[in-house]
Amino acid sequence: MFALLRAVDERFSTYKSTSEISAINRGEVSPENYSQPMTEVFELCASAKQATAGYFDITRPDGQIDPSGLVKGWAIEKAAKLLDDRGVTDYFLDVGGDIMTRGGRDGRPWWVGVRHPLQRDQNVKRLALSGIGIATSGTAERGEHIYDPLTGRAPIGMQSVTVLGPSVMVADVYATTLFAMGVERGLEFITRQDGYEAFIITNDWNGLLTPGFDRYSVDYEP
Repeated sequence: MFALLRAVDERFSTYKSTSEISAINRGEVSPENYSQPMTEVFELCASAKQATAGYFDITRPDGQIDPSGLVKGWAIEKAAKLLDDRGVTDYFLDVGGDIMTRGGRDGRPWWVGVRHPLQRDQNVKRLALSGIGIATSGTAERGEHIYDPLTGRAPIGMQSVTVLGPSVMVADVYATTLFAMGVERGLEFITRQDGYEAFIITNDWNGLLTPGFDRYSVDYEP
């Protein structure tokens, strides 16, 4: 599993000059020579772009290609399948802050904290998850790196957006999509996605939830 994740990083990291994605961005690799994993990820990204009306777009304003908004969740699901295939029934798989959970520990679901965007030692939500993936997009870790593909500008209105649901890859895509869409359009979009919930922290520090998000809260009482 760790070998798989290291291989994904070596292939897809936009920070490594030796990666395949960096070579593609330098124009050194033509589409017919892409590796099978690269082809698979690009096809998934194209489907995600269509499903989000163009808001999930891996082409940055400078023309560089960055599939990070999907590939991390994709890699987590590949790693989780290795565990599933080997009969592992309880795991908490955290890769760069995106998480896939299965089973639990000590007879309870896994607890997952949603960090405060600025006060990184504090959690603004505490969730109980099992069989659920969760992903967060925002500016806290990487600064401005998500753009509205329709305007080419960084979106305004959000500090962070957290999405959870049965697929961590889809949650990863939706978190990026919502951040690019902005608050109103993002909430409207995610409420139409069956099985997925979102928690948005706005620039004025309000917390906005989709109707089903708080049922995963540790402190939630229906």
